[in-house]
Amino acid sequence: MKPVSRFAPVAFLLAAGLALVVFFLSALTAMVVPPVMYYVPFCFAILTAALYANVLKASARSAQRFVTAFMAAVTTKLLLTASFLGVYIYNFKMQKVPVALGTFIIYVAFTILLVRYLRITGEEDTPQR
Repeated sequence: MKPVSRFAPVAFLLAAGLALVVFFLSALTAMVVPPVMYYVPFCFAILTAALYANVLKASARSAQRFVTAFMAAVTTKLLLTASFLGVYIYNFKMQKVPVALGTFIIYVAFTILLVRYLRITGEEDTPQR
């Protein structure tokens, strides 16, 4: 089984789990959660899966390309997240705190997932001595 086909379902399960957390936070507490927070985890799942595939393709070529692709992936995700937050907070000033905190938590969760799967894949590809 290809590593990307193992990663994508896990990323979407994480996105569904985070969307459920958002739902239960809004249903069980008095916290008002903006509707955009239901879509953010799935956008992160798609973005992270695409970046994971790109990093794997680069790592097959050489270790230097892996490092470059990984740093580019992290930078791309950070800039896209910052752009989204900037535009959203500029347009919806009243919802800035829940959206910023929620997006940060989702960003961290998907970054941890990306690093863990890259590490697992790297350990599988490394010959055992």
